[in-house]
Amino acid sequence: MMIDQEQLRDRIMGCWIGKAVGGTLGMPFEGCAGPLDVSMARMAGQMLPNDDLDLQLLWIHVLEQRGRATRAADLAQAAADHYVCYPDEYGVARWNTWRGLKPPLTGSHNNAFGDGMGAAIRSEIWACIAAGRPRLAASLAREDALVDHHGNGVYAEMFLAALESRCFTSQDVTDILSAGLEVIPSDCRLAQAVRYVYEGQADGHTWSEVRQGVGSAFPSHNFTDVTLNLAFIVMGMLFGAGDVEQALTLAVNGGMDTDCTGATCGSILGLMQGASGLPDAWRRMAGDEIVFHESLSALPLPRTLAELTDRTLALHAQWVGQPDTGLEQATPDTAPPIDDPHDWLVFRYAADDVLKGEPDAIATAERNPVSARSAHCRFNGIHLDLSDVVQRPGDVLYLLTWLRTDPLPAGGATYLMCCADAGITVWWDNQRVLDYHGRHPAIPAFHRTEGGATVPVSLTAGRWHRLKIRLLCGAGPLTCTAALGDALGRYIHPVRYGYGKVEA
Repeated sequence: MMIDQEQLRDRIMGCWIGKAVGGTLGMPFEGCAGPLDVSMARMAGQMLPNDDLDLQLLWIHVLEQRGRATRAADLAQAAADHYVCYPDEYGVARWNTWRGLKPPLTGSHNNAFGDGMGAAIRSEIWACIAAGRPRLAASLAREDALVDHHGNGVYAEMFLAALESRCFTSQDVTDILSAGLEVIPSDCRLAQAVRYVYEGQADGHTWSEVRQGVGSAFPSHNFTDVTLNLAFIVMGMLFGAGDVEQALTLAVNGGMDTDCTGATCGSILGLMQGASGLPDAWRRMAGDEIVFHESLSALPLPRTLAELTDRTLALHAQWVGQPDTGLEQATPDTAPPIDDPHDWLVFRYAADDVLKGEPDAIATAERNPVSARSAHCRFNGIHLDLSDVVQRPGDVLYLLTWLRTDPLPAGGATYLMCCADAGITVWWDNQRVLDYHGRHPAIPAFHRTEGGATVPVSLTAGRWHRLKIRLLCGAGPLTCTAALGDALGRYIHPVRYGYGKVEA
């Protein structure tokens, strides 16, 4: 579909202005549960750096090198080579790529954040490349999302890219949302949440009522959950009723991942209105200089919004002849699972059996793990699914393994991350290093561990270190996570999990 070049430039520039303004508005409130009471008057005075834009700038560089041949593997390698960022899904994908995995495994293996916001916030470049072709935009976005997400995390970027692509040819919010819903499974959690918001607004419920209902119907203890945050974006679009500042503040006031909800809602509004239709204050606020992560500074990336718009337009021109369909030779949705063995001894006891102290079998297994081969369980990664082990609420589990890494990590301290949705006590060799019995559900990330902790431990070259975990009041389903990282939150590799000197 041909779009007038002047209008195209205006919409693309509006997209990047809105992205900058929305991200800057939401950044100071990132992680706040909400609902909030943020207004444009509280806006920071200058554009703040935001990961919502960083990787899209890197993708422009990759696209300029690879053109239409660009697929998920190219993006995954570029991110691992150039983008120094380790939290949540970013860190897992980098680790997986370093270990030789390719998408979709980079986004699925060991990734507890596959339904996070990290891919959804990168949708705009694909919408601009495939302006007016929502299915093509969604297909391109899918390649991107498979780098570090799976499930609803992938659907979210597809949904946003498609609706943003439709913004080039439609101003009707219902039509725009429909374009997004058409490219994702109708029964996925994300689609259900979008319909919940749409129907709630159509039935005359207030913003506050819908906000409360979304939190109850689609709960998550992770503030970067993509379903909740996209619901808040859709709420801004619907309840904003054509007022761009009202729409943007309502999206941010949903709370949670506010820099991302603000940036994405802002970019959608910019695409719908064009730069010429945005408030003058937005254009002044965004300025022209782009602020991005220092790890990207050596690359020939766009330095200004004007340059970013020009280079986006050039990429759009390369894709003009591509029809509004899925990509040929697209990355598969699934791949044979990697063989990533983590060998543990797992013991289950009724709570009454451990009231007088640790069972003798545990000490015996610590001295001679071969004697407890019948308790052997092999898990494929760092997240231990214990659902089949827990038979009744209140069961007490003991988990034993021995860890070794050769060679030792270069420089700095080593950290052990352990967490579970149960009371957890952890011993490293003979020292108790963690005793957590709070109520926070587990979030397995080195920089914000909940349901456990990230604690310093000592590694010795050539030695197997014993790791013992006790889980109290376990109830199925139950997952426990255990992993080693460095001071920057990078997963250490390689790490062997086994039975020490008599490894099975």
